[in-house]
Amino acid sequence: MNKAMKLQIAAICVLLIILSVECSRNDVNAPPPDVESPSYVIDLKVDYTTISSATLTWTAPGDDGDRGTASQYDVRYATEPVTENNWGSASRADGEPTPSVAGETETFIVRGLDSDSDYYFAIKAADEELNWSGISNTDSARTELYREGQGTWWVPQDAGTIQEAIDAANAGDTVLVGSGTYYECNIFMKSGITLLGETGEAEGVVIDAEGGGRVMYGEDLSAGTTIKGITFTNGAIDLMMNGAGIYLANSSPEIVNCDFISNTAQGHGAGMQCIFFSSPHIVNCNFTGNDVMGHGGGISCMYESNPTIEDCTFTGNETRCHGGAISCVSGSAPTITDCLFSGNSAMGEGGAISVVSGSSPAITNCRFDSNSTMGMGGALGISSASTPNLSYCVFTHNLSNHGAAMSFSSSTPVIVNCTFAFNEASLGSVLLSDASITEIRNSIIGHNTGSTVVCQEGDAPVFTCCDLFGNSDGDWIGCIEGQLGLDGNISLDPLFCGDANPAEPCGLMNGSPCAESYNPSCGLIGALGVLCAGSL
Repeated sequence: MNKAMKLQIAAICVLLIILSVECSRNDVNAPPPDVESPSYVIDLKVDYTTISSATLTWTAPGDDGDRGTASQYDVRYATEPVTENNWGSASRADGEPTPSVAGETETFIVRGLDSDSDYYFAIKAADEELNWSGISNTDSARTELYREGQGTWWVPQDAGTIQEAIDAANAGDTVLVGSGTYYECNIFMKSGITLLGETGEAEGVVIDAEGGGRVMYGEDLSAGTTIKGITFTNGAIDLMMNGAGIYLANSSPEIVNCDFISNTAQGHGAGMQCIFFSSPHIVNCNFTGNDVMGHGGGISCMYESNPTIEDCTFTGNETRCHGGAISCVSGSAPTITDCLFSGNSAMGEGGAISVVSGSSPAITNCRFDSNSTMGMGGALGISSASTPNLSYCVFTHNLSNHGAAMSFSSSTPVIVNCTFAFNEASLGSVLLSDASITEIRNSIIGHNTGSTVVCQEGDAPVFTCCDLFGNSDGDWIGCIEGQLGLDGNISLDPLFCGDANPAEPCGLMNGSPCAESYNPSCGLIGALGVLCAGSL
């Protein structure tokens, strides 16, 4: 080996020694790996339980022992004490909180538990290097079946579902549902409780059945049962079943501020079925876009059911049979007041309301606009020994082949202070009477298209203090010819407000011959009084 090569080898050796020393220095200065885990939680406690949850508290450990902030928690529970041996088989809770700074109090609700059951809870903590602490102390508690004197059951705080809360409640209790959408179906309502949406308004709480069955049903519900501030939607039932939104049998709950939207049924009552002596009080509810094969797109009343329906709106409901919005069957006698029926339709009788089989509804101060049927009675179809009473109702823009506003068959309706205007049918633009005894008092039939009143069989309707004017095929003609000038009947322009009062176009001008001041012997003719200035 020559001298130059020996010098090169010596230089390489010196360099290796320097590098070795430098690496040793770096190893000495580098921080040691984090192998210290958070401290054990030693004060885990179950503060309280509900029917389906348990609220836990504990003191936050640190990142290293009792210092700093841990990275994550693992909360486990089981129906037996949780130990290191069964830790892996215990259930892990969902949604554990992010750890707080060491020493702070943590609170966490474990949900989805079975009611009336014993549970044991434990916890571990980890740092960012996934150094896990040992298992905490174990605490246990029993979920509740009923908390004596509680009175109010919150959803989802006290129960994960509306059905769980109803099951837990006793008569006199309230189930208070937080705002949001709940995907549940076939909810069984319990008598004597109050089911209340958090805001009290329908849009706050939505129960969406997702086409899986009825939204809700109840049997033998007392008058002390209340349902308020809920939307019932997407109920769907087939095989001739009834009541996709709510089915009520022998029940009389209070139903307030609720919406029934897009429910479908193969039987009767897509929005609601009232059957077997059911008489609920239905106030300020909306029935929209419900669709049924049988009777009653919005509500079906059957077998002596007598609901009270106030301040409700029925829009765009449909039936392949009778009663696009409401059907009254088999001796039912609902009271319907201050309601709006708009754009409902039927293939059979009654685009808005069907009254059959000895039923006798009382319909007061309601509006029927743009309802239609392919059969008889664009707004109302009345048949089979029924005896409805109508007063102070307005019928406009309804459409059918026979009886655009109403058709009567073998029935005895009484009509007082109603206004019929701008309806259209080829046969009976307002009334089609067949074997019926009809009494019409203090009413206006004006500006309708088609033959106005048609009598197929039986006696003609008897008019008293009525004004028939401006109907396209004539006024006092056909079966009612000869009643003009008798019993206060007139044929004068009623002077509707029209554009002078867009909110009430069928109100009267102050010079109207139908105004109460014009006819002291008859009083007001029509449903609406003087609502605008003007005269011919």
